[in-house]
Amino acid sequence: MLMLIAVPIESFAQTDNVENLSKEIQNSKKLNANKVLMLVYTDSKWTGEIHDGNYVMHEIGNTGNDKFHISCGESNTISISVYPTLGGQNLSAYIVKNGKILANQDISAPGQTLELTIDCLSEGKFQTPESVEQPNESTVMSVFVAVMTIVIVFFVARKYLFVKKNNH
Repeated sequence: MLMLIAVPIESFAQTDNVENLSKEIQNSKKLNANKVLMLVYTDSKWTGEIHDGNYVMHEIGNTGNDKFHISCGESNTISISVYPTLGGQNLSAYIVKNGKILANQDISAPGQTLELTIDCLSEGKFQTPESVEQPNESTVMSVFVAVMTIVIVFFVARKYLFVKKNNH
């Protein structure tokens, strides 16, 4: 599951930290395959928590920008909740893996909380061949029966229409 919230056209991170964000996205290609990178850009004090893929909660917080490596773990799902401690402050967060932004969100309204839930395997970008579900025998048989039924109906209808046409 990948939950994305609408993002304003020019976020705080985009206008003030473009070069750093671009560099971090490129550097994320060097990360361990079982980790994602969380980037926080803000000019204020903030706090929050991360629930990593190993079902462990980590309290986080800082004043200003920060970054975290988060384990995808057993579940491949991480949840993040971050908010500025002062109302009305800008805060942007990006979750990056293998040179791609998996999720991002910006907040600027007083009392808003940034909340993201990320599937580390989202959009199949990071799936290994072993994790891709193969069709089972009953699925293959069902598809075969459906195709054969369509073919038989087609040929019977064609023959019926041909015979009917010749009788007129």
